Amino acid sequence: NGIHAADYSNVFSVHCLAGVSRAEEAFCASGIASVVKDSARGFLAGGVATVVGGSVSGFQSAGFINVTAGNVKGVQSAGFVNITGSGNGAQLGGFANVAMHAVDGAQVAGFLNSADTATVQVAGFVNVARNSNTQIAGFVNVADTVNGAQIAGFINVARRVKGTQIAGFINIADSSDRPIGLINIIGNGEQAVGVTINEIGTTMVAL
Repeated sequence: NGIHAADYSNVFSVHCLAGVSRAEEAFCASGIASVVKDSARGFLAGGVATVVGGSVSGFQSAGFINVTAGNVKGVQSAGFVNITGSGNGAQLGGFANVAMHAVDGAQVAGFLNSADTATVQVAGFVNVARNSNTQIAGFVNVADTVNGAQIAGFINVARRVKGTQIAGFINIADSSDRPIGLINIIGNGEQAVGVTINEIGTTMVAL
């Protein structure tokens, strides 16, 4: 489409290096990068990157990075990082997934997941969200509100947990239904006094 490529909508596009269009309706693949000004539906792929100025409905795949300004309804899969405004489906990133708003679905990354709201986050190192149903991380989970579970290899941090926190070392929250870890610091948690006496009469009082 020459110098007017950015004004055209295509049903089928294949580019040796890079492609630019206004919209893609079914299939678009580029050796290096696919750039769509408005929206893309169906299959969108780039050897290095895909960039969409509007929304994506379908499957967006890149060897390095996917960027969508609007909503992704379907799957984003990248060798390094996925970035989107919001999502309905799944983000699969070799290193990181970033959503500026809500992800109604799953974020799965080798290192980092970040979203305002996420249904499920699974990361090799850290998950960060304002609201989440489930966070599973190799090292740390951070959230404001969790309705479900936080599971981390080292530490979970939240303001309110309606569910379970499981950490290899420490759980921190203002309130948590079931914190399970070596150390649990819950601001509004249970406090109790205990008295134990053993067979030789040694007595201990504990708070």
